[in-house]
Amino acid sequence: MVPFRQTCAGRLAQELTPRARVYAFGVSASPLSQYLVFARYVQATFSPDALAVIIIDNDYDQSLLKYNQRPGFHYFVEGVDGRLQLERVDFKRTFLQRFIRASALARYFAGNADIREVSKPVRRKLASWLERPSTREPEPEQSRAARRAAGEESRIGDSKRAVDAFLDRLPKAAGLDPRRIVFVVDGLRPQLYREDRLALEAGRYRGVMRRYFMTEAAQRGYELGDLQPVMVDHFGAHRKPFEFRQAETDAIVDSHWNALGHELCFDAVAGSAVVSERFPDPGELARGTQSEAE
Repeated sequence: MVPFRQTCAGRLAQELTPRARVYAFGVSASPLSQYLVFARYVQATFSPDALAVIIIDNDYDQSLLKYNQRPGFHYFVEGVDGRLQLERVDFKRTFLQRFIRASALARYFAGNADIREVSKPVRRKLASWLERPSTREPEPEQSRAARRAAGEESRIGDSKRAVDAFLDRLPKAAGLDPRRIVFVVDGLRPQLYREDRLALEAGRYRGVMRRYFMTEAAQRGYELGDLQPVMVDHFGAHRKPFEFRQAETDAIVDSHWNALGHELCFDAVAGSAVVSERFPDPGELARGTQSEAE
């Protein structure tokens, strides 16, 4: 989506060469629970001197098996002692999947006839039929609001437990002191483009969990790079968004960072004490020494 040289990791690699080597690790849809597994692998294989972790707003609840069950990922589940523990969800093919993979005709339709595109109108029709208005008595708005509030409260409580478990276990998994780990926390997009919407979102799940994560991380000694104020200021000055948008309508077509978003991430990591103190610029050191001598 973004040329590697323009990504956060690519920019950091260019900046720190030859002082340090920069490696990037990740799999799409990975939450905090999976980051612990990545950290163990990185520590055992590369023995890193420092670690930068990108945090987005779906990392919290999706770390729990209760809310997410993607095959191949690790999630937090309730242990017998009441503590959260990691559990991997393995991929298992259904009978239908095994049958289709063994069928030359099915492979032909999938690979040559593009049956997935042909079936889209059928799926849309089925979804429309399933969403037809029910003949049952509609639930009162007050009851729906109470149910939503209870669900939100439960999700926040679960998410806070996932955050606590992640922050407590990451130093051991990575083999690093928290002071050698920096978190780059994404802003509340797209709400941050409008002050009124941002204020409203700050009181909802995403805003609550974002504040909770940063507060708990700071208390444990981690360094934080908060992109939200940076993005708000940058957008106010330049009116350039940080995700992919359609030129004609300005509608968001993909919420991942564009090259500008990656640039701000790089600025946060490169400017952190975790990086600047551990991998100082030789030129800056020389200038500092000369200034002291003078």
